Amino acid sequence: MHHASAPDITVIIAVYNAMPYLNECLDSALGQSLGAERLEVIAVDDGSTDGSGAELDRYAARHPQLRVVHQPNSGGPGGPRNRALDLARGRYLFVLDADDYLGPEALERLLDMAEAQGSDVVLAKQVGLGRTVSDKAHRHAEEADLHTSEVYRSLHSAKLMRRQVIEDARLRYPEDLWYGEDQIFVTEVFLAAGKISVVGDYDCYFLRRREDGQNITSRQRTAGETVAHIERVMALVADRVQD
Repeated sequence: MHHASAPDITVIIAVYNAMPYLNECLDSALGQSLGAERLEVIAVDDGSTDGSGAELDRYAARHPQLRVVHQPNSGGPGGPRNRALDLARGRYLFVLDADDYLGPEALERLLDMAEAQGSDVVLAKQVGLGRTVSDKAHRHAEEADLHTSEVYRSLHSAKLMRRQVIEDARLRYPEDLWYGEDQIFVTEVFLAAGKISVVGDYDCYFLRRREDGQNITSRQRTAGETVAHIERVMALVADRVQD
């Protein structure tokens, strides 16, 4: 049973064979200082075969704010994220990867920034666990202009985003790409946003390189798959940005 009033934030988690990292991910989302009553978590199991689906159901039985959807494998994160976007009720969205996790106060701090500044997007300071993150992109800023700051260095999905902006612009992840799909989506969100802020004074998001080498970014890819999203991002920028 879900709360009748809209939650402040919907956390979206696309899940595919994420054990044993999934537990830490879910615990971090469900244990946020923001409070369960202000939170909705939608996890879409994309045809997992490692017990992730059963683990999601186990958590959902104990946490009414967690909604679980099961679907056949789609081949990439875009499909399950879009399914969750269609179901989301929160005023803001946050996309969390199933093998990463949040700092305990992350969502509260991101929401406080968004509400205080009227921000449509708030970047969350990232900590790389065996992965590279951009310090320049995550410099604390109440307002970060897309053209003069370096927020564009972070096109990872882990950001607080106003859902109304995404719905008004009819934005969804491309489902024909399994690599770089988040860069296209986040570029579109950046271009649609009226104001961008950065929470750079708190470790919000822990970006993990999996010990089993199963990060989707570690999957072998062709030269074409490596650059397909870059071409589309550049076309977006050329089309939407004045000289």
